[in-house]
Amino acid sequence: MGKVQDTFELLSHLKLFDGVSPEVLRNLADASVRIRHQKNEMIFRRGDLARGLYVVVIGEVKISIPSQQREKVIEFIGPGQAFGEAVMFLDHPYLINAQALSDCLLMWLDKRDIKLAIEHDAKFSMHLLEGLSRRFETLLNDIEVVNLHTAIERVTGYLLSLSNEGEGLMHLPNKKMIASKLGLTPETFSRALGQLAQSGFISVHGSKIQILRESRGQQHKSPLEPGSRDRASSGYFASVF
Repeated sequence: MGKVQDTFELLSHLKLFDGVSPEVLRNLADASVRIRHQKNEMIFRRGDLARGLYVVVIGEVKISIPSQQREKVIEFIGPGQAFGEAVMFLDHPYLINAQALSDCLLMWLDKRDIKLAIEHDAKFSMHLLEGLSRRFETLLNDIEVVNLHTAIERVTGYLLSLSNEGEGLMHLPNKKMIASKLGLTPETFSRALGQLAQSGFISVHGSKIQILRESRGQQHKSPLEPGSRDRASSGYFASVF
């Protein structure tokens, strides 16, 4: 009962389950499976059959398209965010890889339980549709950015999307992955950071980047919309587990 109650409380804090009836929420909590992955461990690979939906509780997950030459990073998934639902209802294999970027705690829901929840709660159905719509919008935005914006614009927009209001210090542990997401080579990404530092927009301290308050939003406009991660909930997830 303790596990179900903890999971019920966790689900109730996620936007995906906001407003869902307590009965449906408790059924999902009871059906959920907690999965732990160590840093760099693969969660699923391209070609694996999509059987359910994952929610990140603790840690960060990288979504990428593999190739023989180099991977293409698509997205970074953090606490409170779901992934794997895009092809879940099609009975198709994944077209992507999902890999833990840190030690992760995930919650997995079988698509059969998701379908039951959809049948019993229209609000949950709408949240799923909204999530897929946001992902599609993000994909279109990424296509625009990679094809129509300069390296400086891409890097500026990405940094602004990461920064919180009143907090400009960010940690970029793997610049190669970020460069891949932005459609840049690691060298071009580093040069763009150097140019932004020279302009006074940011300061660079190893893997830490700080957006200078007096420069934010003045000389550099973001081509990206702010990220959708529910940062306010992240602390709650860590405290529950």
